[in-house]
Amino acid sequence: APRQTMANPLSLHVLVLAVLATANSCLSFVPTTFSHVSTAIFRSGSLRSVDLHTCRTGGHFLHMSGSPAATNTSSVGRANVIKEKEGGSKTSLTKANGQTHSTMQTTGKGATWDSFRMDTRLVKGGYHGDEWTTDPLGRSVVNPPVYHASTVTFPTIGALREARTDHPFKGMSYGRHGNPTQYALEEAFAVLEGADNAVAVSSGVAAINAAILAFVKSGDHILLADGVYDPTRAFCDRFLRKFNVACTYFDPICTADELAALFQPNTKVLFLESPSSLSFELHDFAALAAVAKERGAAVIADNTYGPTLLRPLELGADVSLNAATKYLGGHSDCMMGIIGCAP
Repeated sequence: APRQTMANPLSLHVLVLAVLATANSCLSFVPTTFSHVSTAIFRSGSLRSVDLHTCRTGGHFLHMSGSPAATNTSSVGRANVIKEKEGGSKTSLTKANGQTHSTMQTTGKGATWDSFRMDTRLVKGGYHGDEWTTDPLGRSVVNPPVYHASTVTFPTIGALREARTDHPFKGMSYGRHGNPTQYALEEAFAVLEGADNAVAVSSGVAAINAAILAFVKSGDHILLADGVYDPTRAFCDRFLRKFNVACTYFDPICTADELAALFQPNTKVLFLESPSSLSFELHDFAALAAVAKERGAAVIADNTYGPTLLRPLELGADVSLNAATKYLGGHSDCMMGIIGCAP
């Protein structure tokens, strides 16, 4: 097989720019995406993993009338057609080389390059050149192609059913749920943060709001560092309080014992931001996260200031989010947020 090479580094900046090119037509992660985040990533507050090599469907696969079976279009192949296996409804979601297609990988994305240093992760994260080409010799590109799509076509009824089992994390199902350009960015972020998976949303505020809403309901209580981003405080004070979710703010440099004294029986979330927005206090992150874990509360970290410098998921956070509008975008020309969850 021909050796595949990369001419230039693939960075998060480049991926962000590629995604921005699709913003008007396909990057529609508006607040309605909250339900997708809470049900698909967090499962109503419970993080979970999925068997991504074989998935059970509701029945046999039927080819649509007049639609020929799809075939691979290059020697390296994109994804094998989801096809019925003899005597059952198990499905193969692999590429021609036997590996799971990246758009079908619903768990473990951030672990792909864990044995490599950060420079390599920045270059390699989210790169799937074999999936971005139909060239018969396997020649490919450095950056992901830009996909413009709302409606998605399916070669079989089975493929349609499979996409609906876990959107937006089972490949394309509708433009609002994502496309391969976005998936490349999300995987790159998962690699950067050491996350199990990640999802892009329309802004940093959307990432904050969606992450919190995934874990709380009326009657719950949240603990937040007093130095959090101001829109985070506004969301909690003006929106969540109307739905009987109580919020308590604590000193960002408090000790673990001081934080423990603030926990209530209904405390569901500890929200950390280190360094604090604008005032730059640093948490004793691992110690504070351990207090929350002992009491069954989820730990959410706003890591907007810390990509490549701080990996909250390694220090006990369940969720690490980023206002990609800032450093990851890099040029004050985009609005985006990304959420990653722990393995």
